[in-house]
Amino acid sequence: MNTFIIEIQPKKPEFDPLAHGVERELKEAGVQPAKAVVVTNRLYKIEGELSMDQMQKAAEALLVDPVVESWQVIDLGKKPKKGKGRGFVLDIWPKPGVTDPVGETVRKGLRDLGFFKLNSSSSGLRYIFPKLQEPEIIETIAKRNLSNELVHLVTVKKANESY
Repeated sequence: MNTFIIEIQPKKPEFDPLAHGVERELKEAGVQPAKAVVVTNRLYKIEGELSMDQMQKAAEALLVDPVVESWQVIDLGKKPKKGKGRGFVLDIWPKPGVTDPVGETVRKGLRDLGFFKLNSSSSGLRYIFPKLQEPEIIETIAKRNLSNELVHLVTVKKANESY
């Protein structure tokens, strides 16, 4: 079984309303405007007897608006490259057993595209904080405004760490 992550991000900052909201929260929390920079990614974790080519086709056909978004597929079975990013990354996924309507819709869409050897799919969000060096601020905002600890798995890690 293979596991893939499809990351989708806005091509331009003005197409990222989620990031603008978090930037406002950071500024209200006292973070200097120059450090209150956020980029968001939609994440899809897909598991099954699938190939990289199939995942690229799925991204193009089902998940991405190529006019305003860019994307990449990451094969978690391959040795990850060390990231070059600075700052921190916040990932939010549904906990196992929690209903994930977006993940279920993606699973149905993949089956409609003919991908029948699919075991699971789930959806998540990634918030990238390239200029922040204080993970505590990120954890506080995640707990207060971005997640619900009863239903979400939340991880904060350095941007250069892999999945």
